[in-house]
Amino acid sequence: MRDSIILAAGRACRRDGAAPRYRARLLVDADGADLQPTALNTAGAIAGTLDPNDAGDGSHLAFVAEGHALRAFGDPGARSNVPVAINAHGDIVGFRHDGQHPHAFLCRAGGEPQALLPAARESQATAINAAGQVALAADGHGFVWHHGVLVEIPSLPGRTVAPLGINDAGVVVGEALGPRQEAFVHEHGRTRVLRPLPGPQAQAVAVAINGHGVIAGNCMVGGYYHPCRWQDDAPEDLGLLPGGLEGCARGINDAGEIVGYSFATGGDASATHPFLHDGTRLHDLRDLVEMPHHVQLVAGIAIGAHGEILAEAWETVGWQRYRYRYYLLEPVGSR
Repeated sequence: MRDSIILAAGRACRRDGAAPRYRARLLVDADGADLQPTALNTAGAIAGTLDPNDAGDGSHLAFVAEGHALRAFGDPGARSNVPVAINAHGDIVGFRHDGQHPHAFLCRAGGEPQALLPAARESQATAINAAGQVALAADGHGFVWHHGVLVEIPSLPGRTVAPLGINDAGVVVGEALGPRQEAFVHEHGRTRVLRPLPGPQAQAVAVAINGHGVIAGNCMVGGYYHPCRWQDDAPEDLGLLPGGLEGCARGINDAGEIVGYSFATGGDASATHPFLHDGTRLHDLRDLVEMPHHVQLVAGIAIGAHGEILAEAWETVGWQRYRYRYYLLEPVGSR
């Protein structure tokens, strides 16, 4: 274990006299190298990849941070070690990449990664629930792994399934790939397609599911993807930030709050803005936290049980030069 540094890099922002919304904290390690978060659990532990900007030795190990303690782990000989999800007990799943293929791993809390499907040509673990059930894809098939038992997710006719999320009830969601992209849900041994939003290009993907069965994902609308959610299998367009044509949902918590990104007017037209959907409407996270002038938040990565958000940003470091920075946005005051 070693100490990590989480530096305050922004102030809570007040809007129209309201209480502060978020305080931003820059994620770096004890040597000042960037931490790229990919997931957080209900206890606030963060998992991710070390040194994404190659500021140090270029070894792309993984990390898990709990409070001010940071532990690096992974295969130092791999091109990269990428955690994708962490459950309430601190168990982490993801994949290491050998330069040609990804290989799924499971890392029990405090332990080292173990290969889940060593015989597979390529595999990726994408989600893990509190019971330790792991959703993963391997060699064109979807599976649920649990204590060494592997159960295949039945494919749909003419399609392959790629699981992307699993909740504590063991319900799996993801994408079915065939003539078009479709969202699917798998429960009680059955796999079914989720109804997309209506339109000539009716494509969809489900990316996450919360403990109440609400599913976050993305649906094609007029040739562009919009963030959406499914409740009781009914799709709902969550909309876009003003001026945007396209957006993407990336995570949901049990309160039904969804984060992701949306193109929007204002600032750099080529950049995205991070959004929070609070269950009722979409908010631009740039409006809810004050950042240094040379830093622009561009995407919400994940949202925790208490509303904390992992966010990606661009930092200007010179003329037309940028680097990625990553922040933890913490709710402050009333929400």
